[in-house]
Amino acid sequence: MAMITNWRSMTVAVVVGILMTVGVVLWAHPATQENHGNQQFDTVSAHTLRVVDEQGRPRFVIGAPLPNPMVQGKELPRSSPVVGIQFLDKEGNETGGLAIIDRVQGAALCFDYNGGEAMCFTKARDWKGITLLDPPAPGGQLGVAGNSRVELSLDKGTPRLALSDKHGRDRLVLTIDNKGNAVIQTLDANGKPMVTMTK
Repeated sequence: MAMITNWRSMTVAVVVGILMTVGVVLWAHPATQENHGNQQFDTVSAHTLRVVDEQGRPRFVIGAPLPNPMVQGKELPRSSPVVGIQFLDKEGNETGGLAIIDRVQGAALCFDYNGGEAMCFTKARDWKGITLLDPPAPGGQLGVAGNSRVELSLDKGTPRLALSDKHGRDRLVLTIDNKGNAVIQTLDANGKPMVTMTK
């Protein structure tokens, strides 16, 4: 009887030891470890990476390509495929992002209103600039930006600052011409120069 009791005790000890070992291995494995510390990787390859908040809602998306934007709860198609980083509010609507646009060999960093771009830093082949825009028109098409009001740009080597009215029409333009002269123009509502000063 003593031998049987000892055998049972040894068997229980071995089983307990195996279970403890398996538990430690599973706890340490990246696939099962969630809140037990940080994991370090040399290289991670993925088409999409979502960073979520404490409620599990995506707030940043890194993608190649990026998914279509949600605007006021509605998914809208992108005008061109882009790769980059998408910024999201707690409802999942796009609030801006960093986009690399292969089609035009360009890139843009934009921050949005609830419905369209508010400001953009853009680089294309021959044009670089900063644009500040009005909010989208009330009742307008979702995803369509408001009128540009301020534009600071470098267009094929020509620096330009344009201030526009509420209809998006340039009314005051400052440039440096190809001779190195400073040019200031005021324009009427039809784009016709009213006053031009060059120095």
